[in-house]
Amino acid sequence: MANPAAPDPISPLPKPPGHEQRNKPNPPRSVSFTQPIKPPRRPPRGKQSCCLTCCICCAWTFLFFLILLLLIILTSTVFYMWAQPQSPQFHVERLTISRLDLTQKSDLTYLTSRIDLFVSAVNMNDKIGFQYGPTKVFLSTSKEIVNLGRATIPSFEQRPNNLTIVKVRAGVTNALVPSAEGQRLMEKFRRNEVVLSAELKGNVRMVVGGWKSQSFDVQVECNNIATSKSASGIDPQCEILLLGWIPVRKMS
Repeated sequence: MANPAAPDPISPLPKPPGHEQRNKPNPPRSVSFTQPIKPPRRPPRGKQSCCLTCCICCAWTFLFFLILLLLIILTSTVFYMWAQPQSPQFHVERLTISRLDLTQKSDLTYLTSRIDLFVSAVNMNDKIGFQYGPTKVFLSTSKEIVNLGRATIPSFEQRPNNLTIVKVRAGVTNALVPSAEGQRLMEKFRRNEVVLSAELKGNVRMVVGGWKSQSFDVQVECNNIATSKSASGIDPQCEILLLGWIPVRKMS
């Protein structure tokens, strides 16, 4: 019996395309840990524009006030050269004490007085007038120990190159005073040696044509007003205080 024929050997299947490329090992990957440098951050354009606008506004504001100040200085200089202003002068022309009485009640001393004071206001300006508001007058002994009376001068206007005399009548009725000071005052009154002080407080404004300045406070202090000197025509010393504390001019 014959042996069966051996089967034909199976031929291998062809390899698919790209087989060799898939089997090749992949090349190693390189990893860099260096961080990239970022460019500097620039401020937004809106903030730069705002700062620039603010600087321009400040510069224009400063320039405006500088020009305004220069104009004020120039105008004041021209006005001073044109008007040549002078401060008013005040004098006490006459002092009359028509009554001065002391009354004792229950170990207390009361004073009754009546005083007439004539004050002259002199305006030596050629182009400037003055307008005075209501002015309060305070009369007292030297060092303001005893109050002798108060009064108010009504408003009045003084033209250029003018002399105005104002009469002030002041007094007190049954005013309580220290007994020793009251007795000393009566002794001086009998010898005609009373020395008083007058203080005038009010406001004034300058008048140039139809223009009037703002009113400002003024205070006039007249010290050492002696009845004996007033009778002989000697004017006491007076001082003008602008705004109540700035000396303007001292007169004698």
